[in-house]
Amino acid sequence: MSFANGVTTASFQVTVLDDSAYEGDERVNLSLSNPSGGAVIGTNSAADLIITEDDQAPASGQIEFSLNTYAADEFTGSVTIEVVRQNGSTGIAMVNYTTSDATATAGNDYIVNSGTLIFADDEILKSFDVTLNDDANFEGIETFNLTLSNVFGALLGDITSASVSLSDDDDPPAAGAVVFTESIQSVSEDGNSATISVSREGGSAGAISVDYTTMDGSATASSDYTFSTGRISFAAGEAVSKSFDVAIINDTQLEGDEQLALQLVNPQGGAVLGTQSLSQLTITDDEAQSSSAILAFTVNSLSVGESSAVANISISRANVMTGSVTVDLSVESTTAVSGTDFNVTTGTLQFVDGESQKNISVEIIDNTLEDGNKTITFTIGNATGVAVIDTANSTVTLTILDDDGTTNSGNGDSGGGGGIDLLLLAFLLSLTLLLYKPGLILSPMR
Repeated sequence: MSFANGVTTASFQVTVLDDSAYEGDERVNLSLSNPSGGAVIGTNSAADLIITEDDQAPASGQIEFSLNTYAADEFTGSVTIEVVRQNGSTGIAMVNYTTSDATATAGNDYIVNSGTLIFADDEILKSFDVTLNDDANFEGIETFNLTLSNVFGALLGDITSASVSLSDDDDPPAAGAVVFTESIQSVSEDGNSATISVSREGGSAGAISVDYTTMDGSATASSDYTFSTGRISFAAGEAVSKSFDVAIINDTQLEGDEQLALQLVNPQGGAVLGTQSLSQLTITDDEAQSSSAILAFTVNSLSVGESSAVANISISRANVMTGSVTVDLSVESTTAVSGTDFNVTTGTLQFVDGESQKNISVEIIDNTLEDGNKTITFTIGNATGVAVIDTANSTVTLTILDDDGTTNSGNGDSGGGGGIDLLLLAFLLSLTLLLYKPGLILSPMR
């Protein structure tokens, strides 16, 4: 750069190249050197030119457990836990993991484990092992928890908590194990009470007992049922089922079905808790049918020709029109092939406030094959938003009538020769009438 006599400012240009790769902000070093004409280098003889990034940063991803629940046998020695990085893998990322007790206890059933997983750039899978203790005690299925936390360089995904289920390889003691006879059961809200059975299995030596208790779920004690706790006893050699009752409170509120949990605890007399020491009781709402939106197919069956462009199926909403409700539509069974014989969009349908009907269009695909009639059965389920499904009208069968081939059970020309057959039939009918015309006698030829 040259400065003429009396000139105090001069400039030069640096050409910046715009690429499409994300690189972050970048720097160019600028320096002045080799002055001449009696000038000297001043204090600002170096500078930085910062090129600011204008491209979108690539996704660093989300880190989560690969499963909600892992399973292992007590005797396998260890269980491997996988952690995945999804929806992006740019840059280094780290996450902490730890174990914690549930029904399994650290030191007795497994060895506590915690640490940090480091994902390199583009790395999408890491794992760690948890050591298991194989004891000689029958304990049924036990679980411990896993947790991810303190992520760096990425985000936490949806599955940040998981559990490990340990299967027991030991036999129940001679006194046996106590379990709920049913893992899931239900009772109507107007049924007054539910009878819960408890069984003794795997042994019957000696007298044993076990405590039971109820726990709130979506159902609440004193509002939906009466809290219940107590003890069940089995005499020596007694291996029959015993039972207790849970009183149900019948209110007039529209709440939908609600659940409470039942638990066995504190076995005595040498007995242990079996694998089914928890049970769920569902209280079915008796107000739902009269005070809810009732969802149903408008017909149970319909037929369309193969040459039809579409078949229309309707789901009606009756009784209550206020509020938003949803229902899932699915194909329950089909002899037709999706994409070859028909196309349809299934999934969750939403009825907005005041909406009384949903129409589903099934695209019918016409082919030239003689492949017979095809059927598709649709079903609705999983109603939400205080809606119920009319079980008598929860399915509809669509029949696609084949229009190809050389035979036809219907009226009209059946594909060749039909017109001649009709003429022959008319001739024979006329001849018959002629032969049997009154007064006409035909004598045999002599």
